[in-house]
Amino acid sequence: MGAKKTNKRVATKQLPANQRSARTAAGLDPDSWRDDFPAWRFHMLDTGGPYCWTAITAEKAVSLQKRLAEFEKLRWREVLNQKSNHDWDIGELSRDAQRRLADEFPQIETLYQLRIQKRQRVYGYRIGNVLHLLWWDEKHRVYPMER
Repeated sequence: MGAKKTNKRVATKQLPANQRSARTAAGLDPDSWRDDFPAWRFHMLDTGGPYCWTAITAEKAVSLQKRLAEFEKLRWREVLNQKSNHDWDIGELSRDAQRRLADEFPQIETLYQLRIQKRQRVYGYRIGNVLHLLWWDEKHRVYPMER
């Protein structure tokens, strides 16, 4: 008769979850999103407050759609190398923007700004290669420029 087979488990050492780096937890470089193409989510659009999407005109919405489509042809690294496309720490934003985030979106620590045209910007938070759009800023009031 043959020997009885037993299921053997090989013990592996795992770090506690709070000690794993993003690289070891996901098996990826945490900056790998920069080599991905951007994608957009619209589920978090702020429809109240000073930067709400209900104020956008049909003409500007078409311009916005075309600009986002242009960004989709580029990798995040290329998008962020363009003038006026970058991330902001919350403390750098206008006081109104900081208040709105604290009241409505307290979990967000960093916003990304994309220039649509002239003073027009969109803001959102990023998870991986996806930008979750929050605000339409037609007059550059989220981060006021001194003139």
